[in-house]
Amino acid sequence: MSRLERRTVFGAMMPLRDEECTPDMFMVAGFGNTGVVITEEGVVVVDNTPMTSSRAVEAIRARTEVPIHTIIYTHGHGDHAFATAPFVADAKERGHAKPRIIAHELVPKRFDRYQKLSSYNRYINRIQAGRGYSRPKGDEQFLPTDIVYPDITYSDAMQFKLGGLTFELYHYMGETDDGTWVWIPERKTAIVGDLMVGVCPNIGNPLKLQRYELEWAEGLEMVAGKNPDFLIPGHGRILQGEEIQE
Repeated sequence: MSRLERRTVFGAMMPLRDEECTPDMFMVAGFGNTGVVITEEGVVVVDNTPMTSSRAVEAIRARTEVPIHTIIYTHGHGDHAFATAPFVADAKERGHAKPRIIAHELVPKRFDRYQKLSSYNRYINRIQAGRGYSRPKGDEQFLPTDIVYPDITYSDAMQFKLGGLTFELYHYMGETDDGTWVWIPERKTAIVGDLMVGVCPNIGNPLKLQRYELEWAEGLEMVAGKNPDFLIPGHGRILQGEEIQE
């Protein structure tokens, strides 16, 4: 517990600094983190936020010209899935195919609910955080007008291979019911979204849907059972080695 980041949840859970696991596997840090894995065949991006997406594209292009192949949403919250547009724009500008988007099958249903309850969600966020999510002028919807729905969804688990690496996706329930964490066995790396955060986890919130504390713990045990060398969290710094087990 002593290693957890001691920061305010809605202020600066993480300073704006990028961190590397290896030169081709890194994290672009902001309020929510973006994980990036570069392979010879393409780039895999895990999560995106308005704070990190443009910087993530810049960081990718500083390292490689290969296409951004796949974007994974670890869940449907705004600080993990609302800013895919810069990656799509990069592909269009370079004449690459649009990146495919993968998420759990409940993510599209969450997006649909956000559309129907837009005013309510913005109101609740203002109460909780003192503000709503930043939006361009004229875009007053909770769900951005340029939101990109998943192309591929799964229920329990799925995997794909790209550039000699295996990407295993596992469903879990924790902060949401639509969670995904990613395991890359060849790199012994877990990219886990909000299954791990750099502050005390938000297990309960009377203004929003209840979290799933037992399943959350079970998900963490699954990750620990892989004995990762690196763990990229949804919020906070990269963890390595023994501190992951702590």
